[in-house]
Amino acid sequence: MSPTISRRAILISSAASISLSTFGIPVQKLSAAEVSAAIAPDLASYKPVFLTADEFKTVSAMSDRFIPADAEGPGALETNVPIFIDQQLNANFGDEWYLKGPFPKSRIR
Repeated sequence: MSPTISRRAILISSAASISLSTFGIPVQKLSAAEVSAAIAPDLASYKPVFLTADEFKTVSAMSDRFIPADAEGPGALETNVPIFIDQQLNANFGDEWYLKGPFPKSRIR
Protein backbone atom coordinates (compact mmCIF):
# COMPACT_ATOMS: atom_id res chain seq x y z
CA MET A 1 0.00 0.00 0.00
CA SER A 2 1.38 3.44 -0.90
CA PRO A 3 1.55 6.19 1.74
CA THR A 4 -1.23 8.76 1.67
CA ILE A 5 -0.23 12.38 1.08
CA SER A 6 -2.63 15.02 2.31
CA ARG A 7 -3.77 17.91 0.15
CA ARG A 8 -2.46 20.30 2.84
CA ALA A 9 1.06 18.81 2.62
CA ILE A 10 1.06 19.16 -1.16
CA LEU A 11 -0.14 22.77 -1.03
CA ILE A 12 2.36 23.75 1.67
CA SER A 13 5.29 22.13 -0.07
CA SER A 14 4.30 23.63 -3.45
CA ALA A 15 3.89 27.13 -2.05
CA ALA A 16 7.08 26.84 -0.05
CA SER A 17 9.03 25.55 -3.05
CA ILE A 18 7.92 28.49 -5.14
CA SER A 19 8.60 30.98 -2.34
CA LEU A 20 11.99 29.54 -1.47
CA SER A 21 13.10 29.15 -5.07
CA THR A 22 12.56 32.87 -5.63
CA PHE A 23 15.12 33.48 -2.89
CA GLY A 24 17.52 30.92 -4.35
CA ILE A 25 17.16 28.41 -1.52
CA PRO A 26 17.29 24.78 -2.68
CA VAL A 27 14.31 22.79 -1.45
CA GLN A 28 15.06 19.24 -2.62
CA LYS A 29 15.96 17.85 0.82
CA LEU A 30 13.82 19.94 3.18
CA SER A 31 10.97 18.62 5.28
CA ALA A 32 7.68 20.53 5.52
CA ALA A 33 8.69 21.77 8.99
CA GLU A 34 12.02 23.06 7.68
CA VAL A 35 10.33 24.80 4.78
CA SER A 36 7.78 26.45 7.08
CA ALA A 37 10.53 27.59 9.43
CA ALA A 38 12.53 29.06 6.55
CA ILE A 39 9.70 31.23 5.22
CA ALA A 40 7.89 32.09 8.46
CA PRO A 41 8.34 35.56 9.95
CA ASP A 42 9.87 35.82 13.41
CA LEU A 43 7.15 36.29 16.04
CA ALA A 44 9.32 38.51 18.26
CA SER A 45 10.14 41.02 15.49
CA TYR A 46 6.78 40.91 13.66
CA LYS A 47 4.97 44.26 13.36
CA PRO A 48 1.17 43.80 13.23
CA VAL A 49 -0.52 45.14 10.12
CA PHE A 50 -4.13 45.16 11.34
CA LEU A 51 -4.08 44.83 15.12
CA THR A 52 -2.53 47.38 17.46
CA ALA A 53 0.51 46.28 19.47
CA ASP A 54 -1.65 45.72 22.57
CA GLU A 55 -4.28 43.78 20.60
CA PHE A 56 -1.53 41.63 19.08
CA LYS A 57 -0.17 40.85 22.56
CA THR A 58 -3.69 39.88 23.65
CA VAL A 59 -4.22 37.64 20.62
CA SER A 60 -0.80 36.07 21.25
CA ALA A 61 -1.62 35.35 24.89
CA MET A 62 -5.05 33.95 24.00
CA SER A 63 -3.76 31.71 21.23
CA ASP A 64 -0.95 30.45 23.48
CA ARG A 65 -3.55 29.62 26.13
CA PHE A 66 -5.85 27.86 23.63
CA ILE A 67 -3.08 25.97 21.78
CA PRO A 68 -0.13 25.44 24.14
CA ALA A 69 3.05 23.63 23.12
CA ASP A 70 3.36 20.18 24.64
CA ALA A 71 5.02 16.81 24.06
CA GLU A 72 2.67 16.19 21.13
CA GLY A 73 3.90 19.17 19.11
CA PRO A 74 4.33 22.92 18.78
CA GLY A 75 1.81 25.41 20.08
CA ALA A 76 0.25 28.53 18.62
CA LEU A 77 3.26 30.74 19.24
CA GLU A 78 5.70 28.29 17.67
CA THR A 79 3.53 28.05 14.56
CA ASN A 80 2.89 31.81 14.28
CA VAL A 81 -0.87 31.64 14.81
CA PRO A 82 -1.02 35.30 16.01
CA ILE A 83 0.66 36.41 12.77
CA PHE A 84 -1.80 34.35 10.74
CA ILE A 85 -4.74 35.95 12.57
CA ASP A 86 -3.36 39.47 12.09
CA GLN A 87 -2.76 38.91 8.38
CA GLN A 88 -6.17 37.33 7.84
CA LEU A 89 -7.88 40.26 9.55
CA ASN A 90 -5.96 42.65 7.29
CA ALA A 91 -6.83 40.76 4.10
CA ASN A 92 -10.13 40.68 2.26
CA PHE A 93 -10.53 36.96 2.93
CA GLY A 94 -14.20 36.05 3.00
CA ASP A 95 -15.48 39.07 1.06
CA GLU A 96 -17.26 36.78 -1.36
CA TRP A 97 -18.99 34.97 1.53
CA TYR A 98 -19.63 37.60 4.19
CA LEU A 99 -21.46 40.18 2.13
CA LYS A 100 -23.39 41.83 4.97
CA GLY A 101 -21.27 42.44 8.04
CA PRO A 102 -22.75 43.25 11.43
CA PHE A 103 -21.04 46.65 11.63
CA PRO A 104 -21.35 49.84 9.57
CA LYS A 105 -18.42 50.55 7.22
CA SER A 106 -17.56 53.68 9.23
CA ARG A 107 -16.59 51.47 12.22
CA ILE A 108 -14.16 49.32 10.22
CA ARG A 109 -10.54 50.43 10.13
